[in-house]
Amino acid sequence: MNQEVDLLQKVRDLEPIVERETLRCQEAHQMTPEMADALQGAGLFWMNVPQELGGFDVHPRTRVEVIEELSRQDGSIGWTYMAIAGYMGYVSCGVEDEAAKNIFSDPEVKIAGMANPVGTIIDKEDGTFQVHGNYKFGSGVPQADWIAVGGFVQGGPNDGESLCAVVPVANADLKGNWNPIGLIGTGSVDYDIPEQSVPTSYSFNVGNYQARRGGPAGRMDFFSTAMIYHSAVCLGVTKRALEEIVKVVDEGKKRPNAPHLREQQLFLHDFAQHEGKFQAIRSRLMEQMEEAYAAAQNGDALTEVQAGRFRQTASIIHRIGMDAIEFAYFWGGSASLRQPTVLGRCMLDMHALNNHILVDATNFTDPALILMGEYRR
Repeated sequence: MNQEVDLLQKVRDLEPIVERETLRCQEAHQMTPEMADALQGAGLFWMNVPQELGGFDVHPRTRVEVIEELSRQDGSIGWTYMAIAGYMGYVSCGVEDEAAKNIFSDPEVKIAGMANPVGTIIDKEDGTFQVHGNYKFGSGVPQADWIAVGGFVQGGPNDGESLCAVVPVANADLKGNWNPIGLIGTGSVDYDIPEQSVPTSYSFNVGNYQARRGGPAGRMDFFSTAMIYHSAVCLGVTKRALEEIVKVVDEGKKRPNAPHLREQQLFLHDFAQHEGKFQAIRSRLMEQMEEAYAAAQNGDALTEVQAGRFRQTASIIHRIGMDAIEFAYFWGGSASLRQPTVLGRCMLDMHALNNHILVDATNFTDPALILMGEYRR
């Protein structure tokens, strides 16, 4: 069987385990060891790792479909998986050979953390960085063996650039303070990195990401790739909410003194509208992803317009997802309220997804002037 198809089937086969572990992940506020072991046993954490390091390095369309399907099963598990598989890809492609061989010689290795430049990285110009910092929202960090620490470099040839180093998770101070209303089971804890020395080979450039190995999928623009992965989670949660409202309809949901939902024109009209927007924006993401993949194959960078449209599309996906889930939640009536409620979980997860910095209002305002230029003759 084609390995790209096989990975997606592996995720589908995990659905009974996800259903069993969802509540336990929520209670623990992080992915359970049993869920992590199931994903590890299926090889899924290695989806984005280059083949020369033992990974699959699959086409970005498969990456989206795998993250989307797992997120359809449960948003928190899908998000945690996305974060770990994402950093597995970035690190495996970005660090130098010595570090890559060391880190990925462990078949059970997992990496998570924060590449945003909120910490301090000082180049000692002796082959080491001195790193430290305080980080928030480290999704998947409780499961990780290595932890990403981003920061602006001080000194050396990369002075002022945004880099990300990786250190053993044993060298970090995990706060265990994750207690949100949505994406509850993601273990997105804060963590501190005490001052320590890291070989420069255990780092990669975030602002000017250059893959050292692997195929074109690993050479795609760092930030656009992150938006693709985040959007895949949103698509999966939205799809699940639409599935759940169809279940409510099929079960003959009926409010007192009102016809069945399947007989109400307003419900039918709005379902078709939300589902159509969902399918349209999903197709748009796939189209842009293929453009980025083709650019990576040719060794080209994204144009300003392409990068701007990625930001635009990612934010629109999250807005459309929110609207669709609010529709499903409202029409679900008591099915949305009674625990355990999948519709309620989707609603809260989507609110959390929409609060992420990658899809805030600046994703519309920042590229607007560039995109306006496309309409000038």
